[in-house]
Amino acid sequence: MSLYEPEVRVIVRGKAGTFDALCPRVPGEMSRRMKEAKFRKLQRRRAQTEGRIGVLKANFLGQPMKAKSFEHRELALAWGVLTHNLWVLARMRKKAKQPRTKVQQAA
Repeated sequence: MSLYEPEVRVIVRGKAGTFDALCPRVPGEMSRRMKEAKFRKLQRRRAQTEGRIGVLKANFLGQPMKAKSFEHRELALAWGVLTHNLWVLARMRKKAKQPRTKVQQAA
């Protein structure tokens, strides 16, 4: 049995006291789950997270990642995350220093 099977996730979720926010493979089940407020909220958050992971992998980790062992991959990932976060902070600071246009001030 796989952890991605719904029956297994219910058992694991019950033992761990967590919420199952994995997308179901069956479209009808997905429609039913999207009616749950917590599930919908977590799906929106997931989209933001997956986008950030994509940027991190494509721009900051190298293609392919050169580290061979787990320890080296972990270290390379930590440096990649730090670099990404510094890049985001620099963009935020640059944006804060830009003068606002008349259209932005009117809004």
